[in-house]
Amino acid sequence: MLWLLGVVSIATWLFYLSRFLVLDFSFLDVFANASADMPLYYRAAASLVSVGGVFLYISAVLGAVALAAKSRRVAATSLLFLIASVAAGAFERWPGGGPGIGLNPLLRSVWAGPHPLLVAGAYAFVLAAVAERRLAPLLLRLAWVLATAGMATGAYWAYTTFGWGGYWAWDPVETALLVLWLFLTAYLHREGGAAIYMSAAAVFLAMAVTYSGVSPLHSFVGVIWLGRLALAPSLAFFALALLALARERSRDVAYLGLLVLGIYLYWLLAPSVAAPLFGTTFVAPSGDGAIRLIHPVFIPAAAAAFVIIMKRVFGLKAAAAWLSFSVVAAVALWHLRPWSPLSHPLTNLSVYLLALLAVGVAAASVAQLKKSPASSLAHLGLALLVAGVALSGPYSYHIQYAVVVPLGVGESAVVPLHPFNEVHVVELASYQVEKPREVVSIPPYLDAYLGDHLAKAVLAWGELSGRVEFRRFAVNGTEFVVAFGDFPPGLHQVGGTWIYVNSTVETPVGRLLVGAVGRGDSLLLFSPTRYSPASAVFTCGVETTAVNYFAEVIHLVLDGSPLSATIRYELAGEFKLVRGLVHGVATVSRGLDDVYISATTEVAQWKDLTVHRLLVLAARENLNSCKVLGAWLLLSTYAGRPLTAEEVEEIMKLNPQGYVLLVKKIPFVNLVWAGTALVTSGGIWALITRRRKVSAVNQLNLWF
Repeated sequence: MLWLLGVVSIATWLFYLSRFLVLDFSFLDVFANASADMPLYYRAAASLVSVGGVFLYISAVLGAVALAAKSRRVAATSLLFLIASVAAGAFERWPGGGPGIGLNPLLRSVWAGPHPLLVAGAYAFVLAAVAERRLAPLLLRLAWVLATAGMATGAYWAYTTFGWGGYWAWDPVETALLVLWLFLTAYLHREGGAAIYMSAAAVFLAMAVTYSGVSPLHSFVGVIWLGRLALAPSLAFFALALLALARERSRDVAYLGLLVLGIYLYWLLAPSVAAPLFGTTFVAPSGDGAIRLIHPVFIPAAAAAFVIIMKRVFGLKAAAAWLSFSVVAAVALWHLRPWSPLSHPLTNLSVYLLALLAVGVAAASVAQLKKSPASSLAHLGLALLVAGVALSGPYSYHIQYAVVVPLGVGESAVVPLHPFNEVHVVELASYQVEKPREVVSIPPYLDAYLGDHLAKAVLAWGELSGRVEFRRFAVNGTEFVVAFGDFPPGLHQVGGTWIYVNSTVETPVGRLLVGAVGRGDSLLLFSPTRYSPASAVFTCGVETTAVNYFAEVIHLVLDGSPLSATIRYELAGEFKLVRGLVHGVATVSRGLDDVYISATTEVAQWKDLTVHRLLVLAARENLNSCKVLGAWLLLSTYAGRPLTAEEVEEIMKLNPQGYVLLVKKIPFVNLVWAGTALVTSGGIWALITRRRKVSAVNQLNLWF
């Protein structure tokens, strides 16, 4: 009956999820990743941000498998992840209450739900397959479908969020998920034990890489000690896989090729997690560094896989003939016109070669569609995907292909896109400012950004509270702060704060004090004075929340086609020390190509800082709303150091206008999305077909 523990795992995850849905800020995870007035969808997505939340979800999926299969081993695995989630702090309490720090701005996306659910679900099914080998044929195929869809949603999320048109940059977390996909694909070709253990090793490697902080794009999530700890089971499963591979003695080229490629990528990542344990460093390859290490291996491997697919359908002679033609044609096309002038000559040669080989694979897939529809559909999708990545990759990756256009409202610009000899006309028709919404807590760890000036003002306010009242008055459109109290003229000491009253004026609303307030040698406030960051502390007091969400929707016209993009700014990003501005992205599809537009607000220069308009607007709004700490700490965290009241005021006087657009063409990028959809569909089709076959066999066994 141990499998009934699955009920506990599912119930625990549902309870954890419910804490986000009802905004129970007595839990640290909820306080750290959700906020008041956050839409329900993002509350649910926030439950998948922390390591503890992901482990609870994996535990729940394992629990569901344990219940369905009545498996004690899967139930035990589920329990291990439940315990790990508690160790990672999933249920740690927070005594301070709400309204919460809020979600990382990059995670406010429609893909913030599907992507982690798919990827973590794939992890869970792999681990369940290892625990209960009789379930492996079904669960690993399901894991492959989820991993494929997870990579696709992650790539599209990056494409529509980061604002430079890239969907793959060999980030270590991306590479780790690809390692898992390669091992799972190997299992599809031959149901070997080595592929099962390799897949388990890849799951723990992905956890280790994601949570240990080695990724430049995913470093905002993680419990470093837990990430490094995950490397141990990863290496253990890797060793088991090697032993299983030695016993299998397989000669299946497709199976072995996928394993070897996955192993190569595995060992590019694992040392980056292990190195700190030995007091040294090893940077996981990403970006240009990864391209130099991975492409010389990955591209020939992809070409070899395509030749194998063609050989199995058309025979060796036909496959060799198409390979020869593709090589000659690729060299000729490369000499006539490099596909990507900014890329290495070998990259250009590879683009043509892979695109031509993909045509042969597509033909082979269509020819086999009736005989084996599921695998043929997946191979057809793979051909389109690889061709799309080869042709679009250089243009999505290189920012140098973009044209930067500053525009004001009502202005238009002619945008030449090289090397395509295309000219587009883009117009900024109008914009719409969304009303600020959502309130977030100021995290206690930002005390380091208070600075001496602000800290003294806060202390002075606390000591004068109840003795002196500071009020705001508007005179001819300008706001002033005036002090009222019962102090006579002279110098008075209140705790560590002194108040010097030069004179008093009796008014119908009380005794107005004309003088100054300070601590030690620091003069903090004159009365009366203009409403400013310094005087606002005394007028408003210490409010530990801030207005969070600011956005501008800009309406563009590209060659007569209307489109819009939303530029967002969230204080939660600055308070989490990961930046709060998210560019607005709009794409216009022209067949298989995209014209990609990324928009942001104009900037102004202040000392060594580039200050964008939404940052200034957010600071002003918080100051005007009497959330002084929010305004002050926002600008201090953005600057990376405590700012004085005068510096905060200087920044808030900046008024950058207009917008900046980044425009570029990304050719054949829609082949990537179409190919991924076909690959995933082929996997789903194969899964359904297999279940029908298994069901039919079971019925036959029962009959006899």
